[in-house]
Amino acid sequence: MASIYLTSTGFLTALLVVGLIFFVRAAVKDRTQTQSIPLQGTVGSTMNQLRLFLQQRGYRLVGGEPGIPQLVWQGRVAPSWSLALLLSLLVGLSGFCLGLVLASLVPDWGVKPLGLAFLAPVAGIFYWRGAGRVEQVIVQVRDNALQITAQRDELKRLLPLLRGDATVAPADAPSPPTPLPQDNEPTAHP
Repeated sequence: MASIYLTSTGFLTALLVVGLIFFVRAAVKDRTQTQSIPLQGTVGSTMNQLRLFLQQRGYRLVGGEPGIPQLVWQGRVAPSWSLALLLSLLVGLSGFCLGLVLASLVPDWGVKPLGLAFLAPVAGIFYWRGAGRVEQVIVQVRDNALQITAQRDELKRLLPLLRGDATVAPADAPSPPTPLPQDNEPTAHP
């Protein structure tokens, strides 16, 4: 009777481990989407608003010209320390729980399976390497509409601006990063 409980516990734990692996992989998944937005004003004024907004968000123009109907903006997305710590904590706790289950299933192993908790830093490193990447925002003018290809969160920030509600989008944007002084430039001290 006890083996039925241990087998079912082992099976459910294996399913939870599979779910955890997919959760960690989803943290670094590319979420690029394309959306078509009708132009609210002239192409020039809309592109100027878009340029100012993207520059404020830390993007820079890397392709296209203002007269050509396609522009490519590029910016580096930094990984989140809090998400890296959360993933490491989840994997550490899950490794410990998996170790407890394995120690119960195979008593001959002793406490060695509890060492699975030390896999925690692997999840944080995996996330950190995969999440820090260069993102692009591609803007094309097609049939009195803008076709924008960007990361899902950037599209959510851009939509209010491009639909005419300019008060919502810039408020969400952080201030531009402060440039660091170069080694050969003097710094002012108060």
